Amino acid sequence: MRTALYALACSMVIGCGGKVINVCTVDQQVTNATAASINCGNFVRGSANYTDEAMLAAQRCVLNALTSKQAFFLVYDAESTTGKAEPTVRAAWIGTAGGVDGKLGLQAYAGRGGGDMASADDLVSAQVCDTIDAQQSCKPTVGLPCLTCTSTQIATIVCRGN
Repeated sequence: MRTALYALACSMVIGCGGKVINVCTVDQQVTNATAASINCGNFVRGSANYTDEAMLAAQRCVLNALTSKQAFFLVYDAESTTGKAEPTVRAAWIGTAGGVDGKLGLQAYAGRGGGDMASADDLVSAQVCDTIDAQQSCKPTVGLPCLTCTSTQIATIVCRGN
């Protein structure tokens, strides 16, 4: 059975002044794919509840959901891995019900930009994961849940700005 996870499409909405604009965000993709899922967190940079302890709890939530084969999602503002100041990157990990042989459909998302896809640099990508595991010798911190996606597939671009 295919789930909404595989139906990755950006929706169209009416913007200000009747102008049609393409709206596509990591949060929107997760919402479209994860009805009735365990909420392991939705963290925004600068929020008082976005702490190292909260990210550790979010990682444990994901791992527990995987062990119990329950649908889940985790969405957060990710830290740059380049060490450079970069635009905010939103990231997500999801597990959706209805996979092959009762397995969860696993996916990792990453996106940058405001969601209006106004810039050519704005994009949302997704990668199907065979497994999601905790990275050994990595301590979860704000923007880094220390999860890894094992996959034989490459990431695909769900939507890109103009």
